Amino acid sequence: MLKDYEAYFDTEDAGLREVVERLRALVTSERLLVGLGKNADQVDIPPGFGVQTDLDLAQRMAYGDDLYGAPEPKPFVPFMTIMNNSVKLENAGSSADKPQQPMQQGFNEFGNDSEAALLASGRKHQVEDEFRRRGYDDVADDYYVFVSDQGGAMVDSILSAGWFGGISCHPVAERMLECLETGGLPCGWIGTRPREGGNARDCMQMVHFGRQSGG
Repeated sequence: MLKDYEAYFDTEDAGLREVVERLRALVTSERLLVGLGKNADQVDIPPGFGVQTDLDLAQRMAYGDDLYGAPEPKPFVPFMTIMNNSVKLENAGSSADKPQQPMQQGFNEFGNDSEAALLASGRKHQVEDEFRRRGYDDVADDYYVFVSDQGGAMVDSILSAGWFGGISCHPVAERMLECLETGGLPCGWIGTRPREGGNARDCMQMVHFGRQSGG
């Protein structure tokens, strides 16, 4: 379970507090990963999100074709590349002058608690079992990497975005959080890279087995 802001950080920062409170609300609402689990078909996906239900493709999108033997050129940009470059200090204005490793103990503790929350939500919603039920045993075998490690890296990026100017200054990190708030898991990027003008709302993809409204 994620704790209050003050349990992790002793310095007040509005941008960081916003993302901590949004992540905490997500966990306590039990919506985290609900779109990947056994009751996903009872969840409505808001319009405007790119959705993938093919887990083999989602895994390839996350890590790149080269890891899975598919030929070049890649039809998509590996999402880990996008995620690792999601916080741009040039977007942060004066906040870019902040230390690049702020309140490290608090960040580490929040990251550890977030990964624990991801695993707990995965168990609650029976996500690994749902992967196998849908016939994606290979992805289920890599469950902890695909869900917990990748999800933990997303939380690190979202926290950094909050610290460096607020999440609204970092569209990729902001869209990752919005995807998580639907109950899905961001997994891919189809289209132009962000540094070349790609729009996160148009290009980001997420795994979600819920009901699509189509808008």
